[in-house]
Amino acid sequence: MILMNTHSAKPLLKLANTKNNTTLNSMKRTVFFCLLFFSFLLVIAASVSTSFFFSKEYNAIIVYFVKTLKKTDSWIPYFQTKFSPKAFSVTKKIIIGYDILVVAILSLAGFHLKKIVAIGVGFINGIIISVKNFLSFFTKLSTFEKWFFYSIVLFAFAKAIWYDATLLIQYDEAWSYNYYESNSFWESFLLPGNNHKLYTCIAWFFNLLPFDKTFLIRLPVSIAGILLLAVFFRFVKRYFSTGIALIGFAWFASCVPVAVYMTIARSYIFVTLFSLLLLEIYLKILNTTSKRGNYVSLFLILIAGYFTNPVFFFAHMSISLYMCYKLLKAKEYVKIKAIIYLHITVLIAGLLMYIPDILGGHFNNMMTAAFKQPTADNYFVTCLKYNGWFQLGIEENKAYLLFIVIISTAFVLYFINRLQPKILLEYALFSIVWLPFYALFAHDDTSIHKVIYITISVTFLLMFILSAGIGRYLIKNNILIIISLIIIIINSINMNKHGWFKWSAGEDAACKKISATLLSNHIADCYLLDAAYYKQGIQFYLKINSKQIPVYLSEDNSVDYSPTAFKNAASIVVNRDLDTSINKTIYNLQYQDSLVKFYVRRN
Repeated sequence: MILMNTHSAKPLLKLANTKNNTTLNSMKRTVFFCLLFFSFLLVIAASVSTSFFFSKEYNAIIVYFVKTLKKTDSWIPYFQTKFSPKAFSVTKKIIIGYDILVVAILSLAGFHLKKIVAIGVGFINGIIISVKNFLSFFTKLSTFEKWFFYSIVLFAFAKAIWYDATLLIQYDEAWSYNYYESNSFWESFLLPGNNHKLYTCIAWFFNLLPFDKTFLIRLPVSIAGILLLAVFFRFVKRYFSTGIALIGFAWFASCVPVAVYMTIARSYIFVTLFSLLLLEIYLKILNTTSKRGNYVSLFLILIAGYFTNPVFFFAHMSISLYMCYKLLKAKEYVKIKAIIYLHITVLIAGLLMYIPDILGGHFNNMMTAAFKQPTADNYFVTCLKYNGWFQLGIEENKAYLLFIVIISTAFVLYFINRLQPKILLEYALFSIVWLPFYALFAHDDTSIHKVIYITISVTFLLMFILSAGIGRYLIKNNILIIISLIIIIINSINMNKHGWFKWSAGEDAACKKISATLLSNHIADCYLLDAAYYKQGIQFYLKINSKQIPVYLSEDNSVDYSPTAFKNAASIVVNRDLDTSINKTIYNLQYQDSLVKFYVRRN
């Protein structure tokens, strides 16, 4: 009987082996074609850049940039200051170096093709397994946990979609659209001065759809928010008890930082996502034997994080410093060595990523915009004050005192209570506490959206405090529902009135009304007298209506400054403080609010 069963199993075993071989061969072909496509891109990039920069003179290059970006000749001096003849010469040398590097890479790839394909197959297989495990996690949840998770995700997404459709475009969103998302695909992330490369690249595709542009350019962050919530839920379910995990998830999904940046068309929800993935992969490296796949994942997460936004630096430093300390303590020197070599590679790749910004003369300005605090306040207190205000969603000036109480309580619990997992409590405290000290000595802005990754840490601290206080009572579903509803309602109310979310509502409404008048009356131009904020919003509404109307600024350090435009302007937006400078005999008042007045020249 046994013999007969063995013989009958042989065809099945042969069939299974055939299927495995077919799958393996399919993966190999996929990797090979990916390598071929990547090689093709490298060759095309080398050929186009070499042909472009070595076939044109410097002045012709500048004129080309101006015309391609649809700017007037008045922009030529600006481009010349940002991309000088010296930068042009350096660019040509870099291109030669790049051409040599491409030849070297392709030659090495040819010699080690089988090994590279094998690594690629392993990586694809790892991704497939990871995706299957990720999806299977949600199928294994209890009925109540599924109901809880999907209800909160649906609420968070629906709220984000509502604001996507109803909230007027803000300055930073309009700025990214005007300069990046509304241009060609390559310009969406290659043009200098862009702090949000990954987001603008993704938003470019959404902008192709035939719907409301404000809604479309916000949709990517709302979708990314769903992925962030799913990753966070799986993470906390792994490390915390069910009751604490569910309450923590309710807080995280509705807290001001996550809710705001699931709507505002910026990259910070991606920064939070990659920060969480970075923490997760470091924990995997720390707790498992060395696997090549873990380091490949670490490399890709770091590259994606820095491609997302330079402020990923804060999350990267917090997590890497703490995890390297844990590895040193455990005497894991082989892992530390691998991480150091990997970071050297990341540094080189990061510099290549930001070459357009470096050569375009925007790198210093971009770093200043990303990190530097424009005021001379007490950096230590300012960091705590603004982070407390943003993370807790409370408007009062003394809200940061509650933030300090939370941190202090967590410190006390660390020393007197055996809360687990202790490594997350240690990390959460370190990732928050080092920021005010860094701000104090480096005079950098380490608050609000720039360190949005601490939203994860703040949630951990609240979960630990809750666990130490009433954790043993959080076992009944009705109690979990009531607490979660209270948290969601309070956070939603705070978010709706939070200054960081609604600070420019008046100006944004004015931009829409002014641009509507410009469009409906076919006005030739618009001069902004001490009202520079309105430029991006007005130009956004003009762009989405396929209209190009010159918008001039009164600030003499602006590219759009024109000393003669004011005298003959067809329309003027003026700061109310300067209203007396307008000749009322030749201009009609069309619109006014508490900040500006809008005049149109009489026929």
